[in-house]
Amino acid sequence: MVIMMNKLSPTLVLTLLLSILSSTPTLAHSSEDTVSIKLGGSSDRSSTMFNSNISYVNKSSPLSSYQSPSYQSPSYQSPYSQYIDFDSIYRNVNNRTTTDLYDVYGKVNYNLPSNIDKDGRNYLQASARLQHNPGVKYHDIIVVGIGHGYRIIHNSDIRVSMETSIAQAESISDTGGSENGDDNTRLNQTILRESIWASYNLGNKSNISDKLLLEEGGKIHYIKNLLVIEYKIDRDVYISLSHTWIQDIVNRGLVNVTSVNLGMKF
Repeated sequence: MVIMMNKLSPTLVLTLLLSILSSTPTLAHSSEDTVSIKLGGSSDRSSTMFNSNISYVNKSSPLSSYQSPSYQSPSYQSPYSQYIDFDSIYRNVNNRTTTDLYDVYGKVNYNLPSNIDKDGRNYLQASARLQHNPGVKYHDIIVVGIGHGYRIIHNSDIRVSMETSIAQAESISDTGGSENGDDNTRLNQTILRESIWASYNLGNKSNISDKLLLEEGGKIHYIKNLLVIEYKIDRDVYISLSHTWIQDIVNRGLVNVTSVNLGMKF
């Protein structure tokens, strides 16, 4: 698997992932589409922080008995799920920009047919992450990978999934060394990615969720944890309290922010 990932261009894999996202068959009666926009921030005497999130989710029917029927069949349930997340964090401390981070994450899940996975908990997944952070050494990083996911708990109140994948991370340093033929400025590393997605409904109007991502390999050690508590004001309007913690060893970066947010779902 590692040899194969080294031969694949991350740009090519990203292109394939975007193609799947745009062409994956989905039907209104067998899937659920959600777009949410969230804006927030915090401020005190010495610092100001703004953050935003735009999410798109298209869920297939999980834990279902997918039997590969015709797309025209009324009973068709797509085995695909699609997720796209865009996050941004800006922080200014004492009139100096300390964080200016943009992160785009997308993935496609494929539920295995019931003749292979009888309990419907296993799925394959392909993912890609783009990170832009102009204030660090590797200001543009792309990570693409393929792997396996398992739904540990999946019911109306609690959902916990774990994913493991092999990925390739690439970047070019902002020192300009690559333009002078210095390959030492390039980041090109095969890594292991682990992630845990968890959510719990506290009631009809509130829920708590946590997303943990770990990327490890060579000089790369990246951890991101996002904890969110949401309260629904109206059917499509909610407020939330979120805490984001990011440790990026290769860029010597640490982000630790808490914010109050206002969001809408469409």
